[in-house]
Amino acid sequence: MSKLLAALTLLLTLGACAVFTVDPNEIQRGSADGVTFTVPGRPTYDQVWAASLKAMGQGMNVVSSHKPSGTIRSRIGSAPSGKVMALFISPTDPRAAQYRIELVGKSPMGMGQPERHHPEYAVVAQNVQVALEAK
Repeated sequence: MSKLLAALTLLLTLGACAVFTVDPNEIQRGSADGVTFTVPGRPTYDQVWAASLKAMGQGMNVVSSHKPSGTIRSRIGSAPSGKVMALFISPTDPRAAQYRIELVGKSPMGMGQPERHHPEYAVVAQNVQVALEAK
């Protein structure tokens, strides 16, 4: 009986941890909670990538980046309980006429409702703009 109780307690504890963590890989393009903006001017993809990487490292820790797909994921706070932000650049063509950046964030739910409007969106967008202007 005590083994059953211990196993049940372990399952409940592990299940509760799931709502207090965010896996960076679960953040994908196309979220209804995300925001998009167009990069002004005529920067190259390399310039947009460098500015985005810099912006996603300010006040956050970059946990993964993949330049060919235009994807950068960062964590705000400590793993595994911190919020995760993802930035997606499209197109990834070196000399596109225009680049679009999509920002998607996800917070651990805990026992409350998921956060829908992340204040970091505006900060990251501004940091990308500042980094591009400094190029």
